[in-house]
Amino acid sequence: MVADAARILSARKGVLFVFVGEGEEKPKVEARARELGLSNVKFLPFQPRARLPEVQATADVGLVTLSPGRGRTSVPSKVLGYMAAGRPVIASVDLDSDTADDIRKAQAGLVVAPGDPTALADAILKAHDDPAWRASSGENARKHFVQEYSRDQVLERYRKVLEEAVAGK
Repeated sequence: MVADAARILSARKGVLFVFVGEGEEKPKVEARARELGLSNVKFLPFQPRARLPEVQATADVGLVTLSPGRGRTSVPSKVLGYMAAGRPVIASVDLDSDTADDIRKAQAGLVVAPGDPTALADAILKAHDDPAWRASSGENARKHFVQEYSRDQVLERYRKVLEEAVAGK
């Protein structure tokens, strides 16, 4: 689906899809990109864990995709990585998923239905064409991450859960 969105945007200057890593779908995406003759798609090898924040902060926008139905059982960790890096997130996930709800709540990006390359391309164009939106969404993402997912916030929630368990609540 991402390769198909890249095809839709192939004539658009300044839009580049960069895949980093060795995920199980990589060979399929590489094959599709070759089949479509895409020059706006690049594949980079797996990067050491220490470079992950740098890699995530390099993008103008973080892209997250899940197959239909997967969003109800999975929250991709890269969403939090992009938020921590202050980057807006475009997520192609189930519209009623926790991932979608979190992005909307934070006003940290855009959510489109999974499996719809045209909707994904439209969201990417919105982000590309509106630098002010990217900046404010990235700021919102970072603020949301700090407020909800920083170490102190998470430890405080765990502390409360443990106290309630001990108290028998």
